[in-house]
Amino acid sequence: MTEKPGSNHLTTALLIVVVIVAVPVAVLLYNNRPPHISVPTHKVPSPNAWDGFARAAAMSPGPPYCGPLCRSDKKVQDWTVADYRADYPSFISHCSAAITELKKSLGQPYMHPPERDAYSLCIPIYAQVRELARISTSKALYENALGRPGDAMDSFLDVLDLGVTLPKGGPIVADLAGTAVEAIGRRNITESGVVDKLDGAELARAARRLEAIAAKRTSIGDVLTEEGYMSAASRSRTFCDSEYRWTLVNPAKWRDAGSSYGGKSAIGSFWIGSRLAFEDKSAVVREELAYWKAVAAEQSAGYTGKCSVPLPGNIYGHVTDWSEVVVRLSVHHAQAEEKLAKLQTEIALTRFKLDHRSYPKSLTELRPKYLKKLPADPFAKKKPLQYKVTEGGQSFMLYSVGP
Repeated sequence: MTEKPGSNHLTTALLIVVVIVAVPVAVLLYNNRPPHISVPTHKVPSPNAWDGFARAAAMSPGPPYCGPLCRSDKKVQDWTVADYRADYPSFISHCSAAITELKKSLGQPYMHPPERDAYSLCIPIYAQVRELARISTSKALYENALGRPGDAMDSFLDVLDLGVTLPKGGPIVADLAGTAVEAIGRRNITESGVVDKLDGAELARAARRLEAIAAKRTSIGDVLTEEGYMSAASRSRTFCDSEYRWTLVNPAKWRDAGSSYGGKSAIGSFWIGSRLAFEDKSAVVREELAYWKAVAAEQSAGYTGKCSVPLPGNIYGHVTDWSEVVVRLSVHHAQAEEKLAKLQTEIALTRFKLDHRSYPKSLTELRPKYLKKLPADPFAKKKPLQYKVTEGGQSFMLYSVGP
């Protein structure tokens, strides 16, 4: 049987059409397969102090029963000793349960619950914990006003302990919440003048506890590593969602997908949506993990005030400029570390002066009796803080080289 002229050409053309259609479809389906990539997840102890912090925060009675820091009718600086004395019984009756639970929890092992979904962050708990910090700080203000500076310092240090502990095992937002809690206690230590009222034994106790608190601080590298795990796991969960996958394999949905990623026009949104659709989702998750690993390594090397790790090359990686977030985090983290180092050093200097009637000529004279090692300035590549004795040993200047 003789073939009709041109039939081979028609068959070839049909095959080409099939290949042109089938290959992109196959690539599209392959790139949108569920990315089964293992993301490390840490274990939490049992009991976990996190649960105790949450319980203590839930016990907070709220304003106006939480002391001077939680009152809107009168500023802290306007409170008199008589005000503190009159209000103290009411404060204790309403807040003692929360304070007791906080102190109990600070003695337990701690690990932040693993965040593996960016949409289920513990932000409400962070807000409650900040309120708990204000309660403990208010307790310190009462104790300081009522002539019990040693008890006041213990309560202030509970707040610092809570703030330094909170980020362990948590992402960036946990570290920011922790530094905010620290600031509540640290600022009021300075403004209350409690350190000048402590005797030698109370100063020594505060120094020991500050040393233990400083040792608990989570490194910025660990915070950023955990941020990467959370981001990659959340991204992977999204890519495994059947509705999201259908959006990406259906060209009719690309415009809507692209508009949610910054598309300004119909054509621009469709183009972005098509790029989202053809990205290899497993590769996106791997690149996410690699990016945060590199960022963590860079920031662990010491404060520089910049993040030079390039964003992932895929379109998902350019939705947010994380370098700006990382730089802001590095500043906040280093400032919290520096201010705690400064407080440790100031207490050591105060103890030295009690014993010697003047401040030392050099910080090295504080070792080993008053400080086992000199707290480092994170802005100066871990060198000690800047120190200068003045007024013939009766005053001093102590500062960081950082912002």
